[in-house]
Amino acid sequence: MPAQAARPSCPSCGVAVTPGYQRCPRCHKPLPTSVRFGRVDGAPTGGATTVEPVEEPAVRWPWYLAGGAILIGAVVVIVIGSSGSRPAPALPDDPVVDEPTDEPTDDVGGDDEPPPTTARTVDPGPAADRLARQMAAVRLYATVEAVGDTIDIRSSFCADDRIAGLVADVAPDLREAGVVNVRCRALHGAEAWIRPLP
Repeated sequence: MPAQAARPSCPSCGVAVTPGYQRCPRCHKPLPTSVRFGRVDGAPTGGATTVEPVEEPAVRWPWYLAGGAILIGAVVVIVIGSSGSRPAPALPDDPVVDEPTDEPTDDVGGDDEPPPTTARTVDPGPAADRLARQMAAVRLYATVEAVGDTIDIRSSFCADDRIAGLVADVAPDLREAGVVNVRCRALHGAEAWIRPLP
């Protein structure tokens, strides 16, 4: 029985290596050609010439990391660039406020005269109520009220001549309150007559 040929060994660490490896399985150092193709002391071993070299897969993970880092950097640059190019939001314009001026204004009537007023100094209400009571006493029922400078009588008896005499009795009080006209209207609102205060 022929003796089995000894396996070649790694020149760096001395471990026995099966023919076909390009690097030592222990120290990962490159093996010489004689070891890779199964030659011991320059002599081919049995079947060594037919052994195909087995290549170990190359380690490529550093390249993947470098590519990923470049991709992340490009994304960051694009995001920062797009956010910096956005226009700033427009702020609303400040409202225009008229500032007070110290310029004098023309007073009506001068500094010594008070401004004219249309407010009554005497209330015509009591005189109007007295006229309504006097009309009710003679059965000329009516509602009487002051509207501006006019005393307004609303009654169904506007054609009665007694109304003029009753108005004349309270005319001084009405005149003092600023009343200048007397008007009589029907209950439905139609004006029967309007006259100056006697």
